[in-house]
Amino acid sequence: MAVEMTAQSVKALRPRSDRYIVRDAKVVGLELRVNPDTTKTWSLRYRIHGRQRRLKLGVYDRMGLAAARTSANKELRKIDEGIDPQAEREAERRAVELERQARERAKR
Repeated sequence: MAVEMTAQSVKALRPRSDRYIVRDAKVVGLELRVNPDTTKTWSLRYRIHGRQRRLKLGVYDRMGLAAARTSANKELRKIDEGIDPQAEREAERRAVELERQARERAKR
């Protein structure tokens, strides 16, 4: 069930013995995962090419509600264009790793 999140309501969320998820009513797919260790993580749950995916947007203390909504909307625009943001990130990570490996080989 989605709730009307506010900056105060997000701040007031407390950890429980198990992780739980609070979904935003304003931005479809935006979630805040509240962990037992007190961390709160923003993520976007979406479906593309028949697959359900989740994209981590950021950690609550460094990213507030307004920034999370802005980031989620940006990623949703990509999804509307048929671009999978999670696959995009994975490709970027692979490219960085290949570049690092090439530099290591060049040093030898």
